[in-house]
Amino acid sequence: AQTRRARVTRDAKMGDQLFPVYNNFFIGNYQVAINEGYDLSGLSEADALERDCYVYRSHIALGHHQLVLDEIPEDGPTALRAIRLLATYKSRAHEREQCVATVHEWLPPPGPPGGGGGPGGPAGGG
Repeated sequence: AQTRRARVTRDAKMGDQLFPVYNNFFIGNYQVAINEGYDLSGLSEADALERDCYVYRSHIALGHHQLVLDEIPEDGPTALRAIRLLATYKSRAHEREQCVATVHEWLPPPGPPGGGGGPGGPAGGG
């Protein structure tokens, strides 16, 4: 229940400004999501990052991998670096193992089997 509340709060904060971007992304209208994202201005830093994530993921879905690689710097925010890594994975078969290794480096080490509600653990908690 706590996760759902946090998500609802985040979505309420995101408000109507980003709705056309993420809605079009999720229904597969990637070009419309990109266009809507580029039309937005005056966003908070957090909302601008969220918009950029959906715009770049839409570019990847349309096969514009090189554009994503060219525009996202290697030292950018973690969220954008993850999207850059996805573009690398999808466009450069010879670098896929390195991409997977990088993701494993970013992830915390797994906890003991059956302990807590993390990934792979019991869902729901108390």
